Amino acid sequence: PMSPASPAVKKESAAPPQFAFAGAAIMSTHPRDYPQVDSAVSELRQRDFWAVPCFGIHPWFLSEVLTESQHFTNHHCTTGECDED
Repeated sequence: PMSPASPAVKKESAAPPQFAFAGAAIMSTHPRDYPQVDSAVSELRQRDFWAVPCFGIHPWFLSEVLTESQHFTNHHCTTGECDED
């Protein structure tokens, strides 16, 4: 086998690989994140990227945001990921 130092082996370019970035979904985990989500989406859109804001609350933070009765009576909520971390 040839070693990398061998003159017959072509060295790879040191340039980083180029990736295509069309856009992103920017997500919150708590209402305190909402301004950052808005800001990130606005910045991406100004650069002509596709960006979708996703406002939500991670289950870990529900007790900080909802009252106990809201936990059980608010039927307009959805859970995106619900596993035992």
